[in-house]
Amino acid sequence: MKTFDFSEENLWKITKIIGNREKKITPTFYSKTCGTTGLIIFLIKDAMEYAGIIIDKKTLPARTYKTYNYLLSKAKQKLDRMDDFEKKFLSGK
Repeated sequence: MKTFDFSEENLWKITKIIGNREKKITPTFYSKTCGTTGLIIFLIKDAMEYAGIIIDKKTLPARTYKTYNYLLSKAKQKLDRMDDFEKKFLSGK
């Protein structure tokens, strides 16, 4: 756990990977297949709740705000790049 990287960039990547499937990350589902996997998923889910990727009672509001503020800035960057591309395309350059 000491080596977990809770940087905004990593949280953004994890959020993209998970998408809307955070409800599937449950230790009980994976414990049916393998007990050890269930324990690891418990650790991963707890870390995601701490980081604000999965919103739960344990999630700190400040962390959630920080995570979603970063996600908003990434979305704005993409929109800016799309606007720049559109301007170049329409100007014929």
